[in-house]
Amino acid sequence: MKKALQIVIVIAVSGMATLLAVELILPLVVRVTDRIEYVAVPGVGLGLRPNQEGRFIREGVDARFHINGSGFNNPVEYATARTPGVHRVAVVGDSFVEAFHVNPGETFYAVLDRGLEARGMRTEMYSFGISGFGTSQVFRIVDDTVLRYAPDVVVYLFVRNDVSDSSPCLDRADWTQQYDLTEDGRLQALPVATYSEAWWKDLLQRSRLFRYFFYQRRLLERVRAWQHPAGGPIAPGSGACADRSWRIVEALLVEMRRRLAERGVPFLVVWQGDADPGYASDVRGGLEEIARRQHLELVDPSPAFVAAAAGRKQPFRIPGDGHWNADGHRVVGTMLEPIVERLLQERGKEGT
Repeated sequence: MKKALQIVIVIAVSGMATLLAVELILPLVVRVTDRIEYVAVPGVGLGLRPNQEGRFIREGVDARFHINGSGFNNPVEYATARTPGVHRVAVVGDSFVEAFHVNPGETFYAVLDRGLEARGMRTEMYSFGISGFGTSQVFRIVDDTVLRYAPDVVVYLFVRNDVSDSSPCLDRADWTQQYDLTEDGRLQALPVATYSEAWWKDLLQRSRLFRYFFYQRRLLERVRAWQHPAGGPIAPGSGACADRSWRIVEALLVEMRRRLAERGVPFLVVWQGDADPGYASDVRGGLEEIARRQHLELVDPSPAFVAAAAGRKQPFRIPGDGHWNADGHRVVGTMLEPIVERLLQERGKEGT
């Protein structure tokens, strides 16, 4: 028994020594993705820790990130004070706006910024994107954060899973704000747990070995897919829960538009779009119905994707990931130039 215990101890110590050696040697052999830290944000729930930077590396992705002092992946430092003669555009959304998958100068709003500058419009492009945000969370961050910066236009990039991310019956969120409807149809904010990370998860996140295999090599995604073959909800589907989820999204969009209109700020909703005209047609159709019913301005970059895809074989999305690559961002940013220019002109305000 004593000998067996000694063998176990030797094996354990040897294993730990091997892991430690690999942990130390690994960054000398291969570039390892940097850790991205999240923190609790009052009112919103979950956000990025301000003032961090590094590289976001996955299969097919190696991009820089810079989380500014306001807690968003943008090299620009945000200020509440306005510069005379300079327009301010706020872009809100989820991981497509967070844009870890491309370099800062390749995001669709960076492309849009350069395009507006070329058209003679000086602009500041403030992005407010957090991975996993749906319409519920976007509404809250607009109300709590975006309006403090007095934007001239707010652009909301609506993606395929925004309905399910917003819905407490489709996908209940622990760390981010969600809403439901009261019996008389009013929005009701649901309780939000204060974000905290277990000590052992924090320890794992600090390990380069863990980040390399579980994030960079996507092992964590494969484990989750094995545990939950059906995955989480992407589109709302049909049924009573889906209907209620769409009504929540509609109420949020209408209330967001109302609060912006009180300040004279145009509100533009941009559908995710794709080179495949049938992409997520059920979600696109539901969003189009809301836009028609509520007279929301909605644009679909799909025709621009189709035109850009003619004669090319390269995708606009990162293989195995689904997020836009730099070409996808370029298509959307370029498509938005004349639309945002018109909204800024209609706004009739050139800074304060």
